[in-house]
Amino acid sequence: MKFLPAIKMIKFGLGCIFTLVSVFGCASSPPKDMPAWKITIATPSFYNVRVTGAYGVNEAEDWTVLVHNFTQLSWRNGIEKTKKWLSNNSYDGFGIPLNPLVNITSRQIGSGTKVLPSSIYVYWVSYVNQPKFYVTRYDVPEKVRKYIQTKDFYTSRDGKKQSCYKTDFVFGLLPNGHAKVWLAGCMTYTYVTELPPALEPERDYNGFTLDHYRNPKSGTKRTVIDRAKKAGVTIDPIPWDKVNQIYWNNKTDKVDSIEDYLPKAEQ
Repeated sequence: MKFLPAIKMIKFGLGCIFTLVSVFGCASSPPKDMPAWKITIATPSFYNVRVTGAYGVNEAEDWTVLVHNFTQLSWRNGIEKTKKWLSNNSYDGFGIPLNPLVNITSRQIGSGTKVLPSSIYVYWVSYVNQPKFYVTRYDVPEKVRKYIQTKDFYTSRDGKKQSCYKTDFVFGLLPNGHAKVWLAGCMTYTYVTELPPALEPERDYNGFTLDHYRNPKSGTKRTVIDRAKKAGVTIDPIPWDKVNQIYWNNKTDKVDSIEDYLPKAEQ
């Protein structure tokens, strides 16, 4: 059984298309030049996961929008590839790497919408010791929504000033079911919060039970086992002093916090 909220799916075309237009109108419409929101998954190389489903929900406007599958995460976040793209040989495989060439970004199915969701759901499987299902739910606060819809600027590599928005929701998935959340854009990863799992279901998004994931020779679980064995490291118990570290390419990106932008009264 899926935990998809009981609200209807709609397609977005041009203009302002709401199911409750008479009540809300287009007052909360995003800026015309703001790109559609998307979801990115980041995870430590040694604690790779499988994401089985993700979507955004806007309860006020009564819609749910799914994003495409998160394939090739295991292929992209190997330790050596991560070191290469981070330009950082000190990456040890335990911390979360933040880089568009290491993480997996999934866009909305269909034409997409710029209208922000009120909540985002991510269904995933952790493989530490024994597989376990988690559901991450992020309720987007109004202050964060306003921040996302505020135009910013950055200087590109050729020295030109470019306008931008932080519309990429990045979920850093941890082996205990927690998730760190960043907003990405403008060559910056802005930390927002850390979330405990909203749910630990008995089945995944597609209805499979844990037995489906227990085969040590299959898929992502095999990757987790092989990476630790090759590196000669122990991943259980979890070394949290290492896992809580964040890595990024400081030659191209920066990492900050939402609190750096909000008035003290809103923090």
